[in-house]
Amino acid sequence: MKKLLLTTSIVAISLALSHFAIAQDKDQDADHKARVEQAKLLMTVSPPQDLVDQMLASIAKNPRAQFSDADIKSIEASMDYSLLDKTMEDALVKNFTVDELKTMTQLYGSPTGKSIIHKMPNYMGDIQPVLQQQMREHVMEFMNKKQAQQSTSAPATSVPTPASPAPTAAATTTSAPATPAPEKAAPQPSPSDKTGK
Repeated sequence: MKKLLLTTSIVAISLALSHFAIAQDKDQDADHKARVEQAKLLMTVSPPQDLVDQMLASIAKNPRAQFSDADIKSIEASMDYSLLDKTMEDALVKNFTVDELKTMTQLYGSPTGKSIIHKMPNYMGDIQPVLQQQMREHVMEFMNKKQAQQSTSAPATSVPTPASPAPTAAATTTSAPATPAPEKAAPQPSPSDKTGK
């Protein structure tokens, strides 16, 4: 009886969990579907083509670029808009909620929002040189300070020379060497000395 009760409980819990997982998957699927629909709607009021046009117009204004109108049209014609559409849609769905996409659609679909989008490249062009200069200066300044701090707080890398040993008492006296010198052998008389003088 206990085994039957335990088995029934396990089956009931498993069913409840699977229904919860299915419900959660359905919620996620519904949210994903809503985000895809909202992203597509946003892309109708602010299409990727408009973004490309703004970027190309900004490039054409740059005197260093030296692009003719024909060059700009050629670049525009070579763009893969199906890839750009898919990339933008995926990025919108990945990064924004349904409410955020709705707000963006309302904003960018309005005359004010369209004006903002149109003016944004000019705004960025105005602030970008100063922003880049400030970043360059302050990042370099920070790196120089950090390097200076590291060099002053780092331990010395030179190896100290060993101290010479302290002199001993035996080394300070000028006495005979510690080992005795070999004795000189006495001279042997020559044969002529034996025979007499």
